Amino acid sequence: MEYIIVNATALDRSGALTILRQFIRAIPADDTQWLLFVAPGLKLPTPTANVRLEPIAGVKPLHKRVWWDTFGLKRWLKKNDVKPVAAISLQNTGFRVGKRVPSFIYYHQSIPFFRYCWNPFKRERRTLWFYKRIYPVFVRLFLKRDTYIFVQLDFIKRGFARFFGHPEARIGIFSPSVLAPTASGANNGIDPSVVNLFYPAAGYFYKNHKTVEAAIAQQAESVKAYFTLPSPPAEERKPGVEYL
Repeated sequence: MEYIIVNATALDRSGALTILRQFIRAIPADDTQWLLFVAPGLKLPTPTANVRLEPIAGVKPLHKRVWWDTFGLKRWLKKNDVKPVAAISLQNTGFRVGKRVPSFIYYHQSIPFFRYCWNPFKRERRTLWFYKRIYPVFVRLFLKRDTYIFVQLDFIKRGFARFFGHPEARIGIFSPSVLAPTASGANNGIDPSVVNLFYPAAGYFYKNHKTVEAAIAQQAESVKAYFTLPSPPAEERKPGVEYL
C-alpha cells in the first residue's frame, strides 16, 4: 500500500511534541494515506481514518536513532509491504527510504548557526557542544540537493542555507500555530495594566531565562514575564516573573 511516511520518533516533549500534535490535526481527511512513526505512550490527537500512527520503541538514543533512520525504517516498510510516495521528517534529520522518493525535512535546531562555541568539558554545556559540532553530520547524512526544508523563522532559513549549502529556493518558512492567552484580569490572574510577556521555553541555560529575569527586575512595575517552568522556592523567585 502507498503511504506518505512521516518520521517523528524523537518528538516526545516540549515544543517538538506540540509540532507533532499540530501536524496530526492539520492532515486533511481525504484519500491520501499517511503513516506516522511516533514515540510510544504519547497523548496525541485522534487521527482521521487515512492516518496511521505506528509507535516505535527504543530508538530515542542517538546511536539507535541513526540505525533506525539508516536501516530500521526502510526494513520496516519492506517487511510490512509499504510503498513510500514521500518522506517527511519532523525532527531535523532525514531518513533512508529510496533514492527517487521526494523528501521533506522540518528543521528546528538553530544551535549550529550560532557563532558561540560551547565547552565540551563542562557538563551542562556538553549537549550544546554536541549539537554545534557533531549533530550537523547527521543532518547532512540524508540531505539531498532537492530536499525541501521547512523552518519556523527567517533566521533559521538563512542559517540553514549558509551552513549546509542548501538552495534557499528549497527552504520555506512555516510558523507553528500559537494561541495567544487573553488578558481578562481577575479571571486568570493576568494584569492588563502592565506589559505581559510569555516565554514558552524549556529550562536549558542557553534559553537565557536569567537574562530575561534581570531585565524584568528593572521594569517590574510595568512589565511581567511568564515562564513555562516549575515554580522555584519563594526565596528564589524574581520580581515580575510568574511561572505557568
